[in-house]
Amino acid sequence: MGREPHNLGISPDGRWVATSDRRSGEVSVIDARALAEAARLKLGRQTHDVAFSPDSRTLYVGHETETFVSVVEVGTWKIGPPLWIGRAQHDLSISPDGRELWFTVTNRPYKPGDHRVGVVDLATRRVTLIDTGANAHDVTLSPDGTVAWITNSGFTLFPTRAWTTSTSPPGVHSAGSR
Repeated sequence: MGREPHNLGISPDGRWVATSDRRSGEVSVIDARALAEAARLKLGRQTHDVAFSPDSRTLYVGHETETFVSVVEVGTWKIGPPLWIGRAQHDLSISPDGRELWFTVTNRPYKPGDHRVGVVDLATRRVTLIDTGANAHDVTLSPDGTVAWITNSGFTLFPTRAWTTSTSPPGVHSAGSR
């Protein structure tokens, strides 16, 4: 494994564990059955988050200082054409149906107004940016894909098809919102 493992992801089938190494720009892939490194992928600067597709066939790797997401074929570890999304990313999440890649925009260097999440239609590679009203940090989708949970010095619940946001729903509080 790399010198500075940062984030990790486990493939839905449980076979693979991928971890990013921000310092080297690599991703190490561990075979969970053999408990041995299966691949080390050099993907660019500051690899940050990793996410497997629901069918465990594709690995997506975000970069805090690059404007693309790396796309890797699981098993062969072949690096495919990147997803050019025009923004550096912090966190990734794949929709349960595998059709969308959600990401939080990295504010490095900080750009006023760049507190958004992005959604990539993986079939068309079209990117939609959505203003969350605060610095988006992490994003996770509900198991049915209808809500995106976004942390941003609190958190935002985002209905994935309504394109509107709400903060701190009744009965749920984040630090500093009480």
